[in-house]
Amino acid sequence: MENILDKYNFTYKKDKELLKKFLKNIKDDKIKEIVDIYLKNKTKFDSRVLYNPIELLDAIFENDLLWNKIDTDEVKDIIEKLSFFEKYYNGEINDKEFIEKKYGLKIILFEKDKKIPFYDIYGYKLNKVQQIMVLKKIEKLLSFYPITFIKNVNLANIVVSAYFYKKTDYGISVLWGFETNTDNNIYLALRWIERSFHHELYHQAMQNYNDKKEWEKIRSKQKISHFYKNVDEKIPWFARAYGQDSIEEDQATCAEEICTNYRRFIKRIEKDELLKQKANLVFKAYEIISEWKMDKNFWKKKFYI
Repeated sequence: MENILDKYNFTYKKDKELLKKFLKNIKDDKIKEIVDIYLKNKTKFDSRVLYNPIELLDAIFENDLLWNKIDTDEVKDIIEKLSFFEKYYNGEINDKEFIEKKYGLKIILFEKDKKIPFYDIYGYKLNKVQQIMVLKKIEKLLSFYPITFIKNVNLANIVVSAYFYKKTDYGISVLWGFETNTDNNIYLALRWIERSFHHELYHQAMQNYNDKKEWEKIRSKQKISHFYKNVDEKIPWFARAYGQDSIEEDQATCAEEICTNYRRFIKRIEKDELLKQKANLVFKAYEIISEWKMDKNFWKKKFYI
């Protein structure tokens, strides 16, 4: 493994020596395998991945290779940083902690009923089995996206309850359709978690990305009636009927369809020019926010087309 380093450029000789020491001191076989494959197959790499082992794993998965120099400040603590991986593979860190560390967010699973901030609405607790199921689901949903995209949308917390409800004079009223994005937090109910996750994540992504003028131009060509049988009804110009309510819901419904019904949605936009224009805006946003990782090849690989 050490001889591989001869093909890289180092700012200082001591950086190379430190990296050699780092490679010698890898004890965990899984980490050793990851580093070995990474160094053997790549002639360029982002030196920051050697400063942070989580970024190393991200870079391998995403082929995020940018620089070919390693600076002293970026590698001085790599042995210490690597201990996080060792703890995970040795079972000292659980899956939830690992996911949170990897994506830079917190996962909050309701173990008791709690009131949702900014709303007179409560979330119902998840039992232990539901918590395990939800965690696996969230891990899968997050893995759909490049890590760069998740980090760039500034998501703080993913909050999940069994369902949401309101308290009334007659008891409780269950709100099967309530999910929201508030103050960099996504609130999800168990029932619609997959579609809702993609929907609310796109709302979150739009907090620091503005293409509303382009959406206004497209929507100005439509007749928006707000009349539909149900929010999921497929109607012309919209991913689903709920998109009529606002630009924000138009955006998020297109995003959720792209992520959950890609092939079917692509067939629809081939016959619907205005919907196609909307879809192209969503694809463009995904591409820019992910720093061009969610490009055309990303969708081809994701859905094997």
